[in-house]
Amino acid sequence: MQGSIIDTLSISKRLRSVGIAEDQAEVHAQIFAEVIENNLATKQDIALIHKDMEQLQSELHRDFAEMKASLLKWVFGMFLTQTAILVTMIALITCPTYCLCINESGISFTTTTPSPGFHKTTIFQA
Repeated sequence: MQGSIIDTLSISKRLRSVGIAEDQAEVHAQIFAEVIENNLATKQDIALIHKDMEQLQSELHRDFAEMKASLLKWVFGMFLTQTAILVTMIALITCPTYCLCINESGISFTTTTPSPGFHKTTIFQA
């Protein structure tokens, strides 16, 4: 640290004015100054802390941006997967039904729904 922020001379003078011996007053003043100087934050200390906080803040912003990008990738991937599953299900539901129809005139294999006049109809999915 540059110089003392505590005026030990004035502290020593005040202690001597109340009856404390000069050598004891000087020691008390020096100890008081050391305790204060070692435990108080200076403007430089605060500036260093501020700089560290700005660095941490920029790191947090970068980390959050990376997490956001990763989350968007996962959400988009899940969206595509769900869309593919939905399209597949719709395709399976709406695909043509193949019918093996047996009636008086013979057996027919069609992709349409049989009419109600058939004696026996077997329907299966392809």
